[in-house]
Amino acid sequence: MSINRRFNYLVLLYSSFISTFTLANTEDAFKSSTHQNPPIKVTIIGDYNYAPYSYVEDGKIIGLYPLILNQIFSRMKDYQVNLSMMPWKRGLSMIENNVSLGIFPPYFGRLNAPISLAILNLSS
Repeated sequence: MSINRRFNYLVLLYSSFISTFTLANTEDAFKSSTHQNPPIKVTIIGDYNYAPYSYVEDGKIIGLYPLILNQIFSRMKDYQVNLSMMPWKRGLSMIENNVSLGIFPPYFGRLNAPISLAILNLSS
């Protein structure tokens, strides 16, 4: 696969990941819920060793992706999002076993790769 095609696929994959959290959101979705339900707890896995995009340094989560994701998550008042950093293969395993909702950074992989079913259970 050519580099341009791979890059386009990565951009599409990353956009899809971000749109998972913003697809149905309107301006009201970014405001606090009026019915005072406790926030929905969500865990997103990040690769802990993918500098400069996502990594851990002195116990802090650092990188471009955590910076962007934290800005998005800070506006989602109905969700309490936790970023958990770990080795990539362990993170993929957690997605496949529905332990976590998502993983970053986006990557190029099989088109029929398993996705987390936790996203389907988010509204329950």
